[in-house]
Amino acid sequence: MKLDLGRAVSLPRFGARTIALGAIVGVVAVGAYLRLYQLGEGGLGNPFYAATVRSMTKSFHNAFFVSFDPLGTFMADKPPLALWLQTLSALAFGYGGFALVLPQAIAGVAALVLVYILVRRTHDDFVAVATAATLAVLPASVLVSRNNTMDTLVMALSLGAALLALRAAASGRLAPLVLAGVLSGLAFNTKGFEAFIALPGIVTAFWLACELPRARRVMRLALWGGVICVVGLSWVTAVSLFPASERPLVLNSDGNSVWNLTFGYNGLDRVFGSEGFNPANALTTNSPGVIPIGVVYGGERGPLRVLGEFPGPLVAAAIPVALAGAALLVLDVRDTRRRVAAALWIPWLGAGLVAFSTSRLGSPHYLEAFSPAVAVCVGVAMREAVAGSTFRRFAALIGIAGSSWYALQRLTELGDAGDVIETLSLVALAAAAGGLALALARPRLAPAALFFAPFACLLAILFAMSYQAIHDAPIEGVQPGAVLLSEDRGREVRFDPTAFAYSFITGNYSYLARPLSYLEQRSGEGGYLVGVRSFYQAAAIISQRDAAVLPLYSEFRNRPELPADKLESLIDAGTIRYLMISLPATRALDPAAAIIIESRCRENVSREAGLAPQTGLQLLHCS
Repeated sequence: MKLDLGRAVSLPRFGARTIALGAIVGVVAVGAYLRLYQLGEGGLGNPFYAATVRSMTKSFHNAFFVSFDPLGTFMADKPPLALWLQTLSALAFGYGGFALVLPQAIAGVAALVLVYILVRRTHDDFVAVATAATLAVLPASVLVSRNNTMDTLVMALSLGAALLALRAAASGRLAPLVLAGVLSGLAFNTKGFEAFIALPGIVTAFWLACELPRARRVMRLALWGGVICVVGLSWVTAVSLFPASERPLVLNSDGNSVWNLTFGYNGLDRVFGSEGFNPANALTTNSPGVIPIGVVYGGERGPLRVLGEFPGPLVAAAIPVALAGAALLVLDVRDTRRRVAAALWIPWLGAGLVAFSTSRLGSPHYLEAFSPAVAVCVGVAMREAVAGSTFRRFAALIGIAGSSWYALQRLTELGDAGDVIETLSLVALAAAAGGLALALARPRLAPAALFFAPFACLLAILFAMSYQAIHDAPIEGVQPGAVLLSEDRGREVRFDPTAFAYSFITGNYSYLARPLSYLEQRSGEGGYLVGVRSFYQAAAIISQRDAAVLPLYSEFRNRPELPADKLESLIDAGTIRYLMISLPATRALDPAAAIIIESRCRENVSREAGLAPQTGLQLLHCS
């Protein structure tokens, strides 16, 4: 398979293959740098998952059931695979940011190699290298792979499944297809139905690439689906076999059911649900310059969410040219190999965009689910701009002009990178305009470098964003990219520890240091340090102070999560002796718990413990 840049490009005598191999080594090196630089600095990532891993290191029981808190009252609301890997990493390297994020960073680097190999099956080396280069510097992918969310692992497993499925189609062998099903099942055991974003494209590509008779293809797909179900539902099935009294409560489920968690809260509710946290309305402050929670969760649903204020800029600069590349892929359906490529990547891209646009939340880590498809379409557009026909060049250059215009309009205020991005955007627009003019007037005289220049500028823009982000926030809390995209709101917002939005995003609850020290001096063996209202508040204390903390209320579903009789039994047993809550809020949100607390926890020790009144919390001692 030879590198083909068209007649406008002459290759050195040592050969196109050597150039391609050198290029992909350089691309992987850049991608590894962006994903591994200062990986052990800057925090623990998402405090909810960090707390879960810390609790899982305490016992095999906690590890198997993915216990959120050290005493195993609650089960985290995610499948186990990524958290198991993080737990093993923490046991091997010591608990900290490096250990928690390392599995995702490794998966992100591996994905660059996988996508290169996968794209070479249906395109030439140029497209494969361009795809890997785009994925290597795409801010959405870089930042998510540096966080302890699970999405990068899902993406890498999906790429592996796609590669094995195409090998199975080409060879007619059963083993690669079974392994593809295993990988897709493991992806489901990593982040649930997010693993299925890639599945329509993989299935369609297998069907078109496989030369077996139709009936045998159907049987192969049925077997493949069966493997996915068996592997994907293995942990859920195992957990459901334990009586409720022998396992933690299943967080965010109805009826304390892990099946309901899988197919309800983590399934249909992610797209169609309206219960619980509504990011579009959850503004935490009216103060100018302070980041509202609604913004950092992706704002309102809709087809333009991917271009929105957050997290749109982490991927949006690549979207116009990716759409042009997708359209060019459609034009290649008469070619057998390219038809398979179109069948794989266009459904993958479309499913990702639809799921992201319609889901209840629009967090940046969801972008990782379809980032390879974005990268492939950019690579296709890049090649067509350099070596395609006049029409194809025109379409690709229109796409890159749209991307450059977006960058010029939306990305020039991103702190130190803004000036560089502005210059690169202007150069890209000028090169795209010049290329469009020559493509229409004298296409044979146009140098290939002119058509390549705007794409090189786009890659440089994406690199500049990623480079600044990893230096500003080596590991970011709940929402990767929030620090980078808050640059144009004023730097003081990023470092304001009194803003609830800052605490929520970063897990920084330093204003509770004095009361927590007070509690640690009075804590007994085998009990909770304190009970608090929310899971993220509990998560910050568990992860940062290695303390057992009990949350009472789910901010994810806006409802009490700990049954009142369970709270009363914990107080009776002396397992919980202090509560740090807002009594007025508890009366409004959880009246049954409020009755128990007011009757059993009458001693207010807030002043003695140094809990500031402006927090709105009371520290209560329970008898």
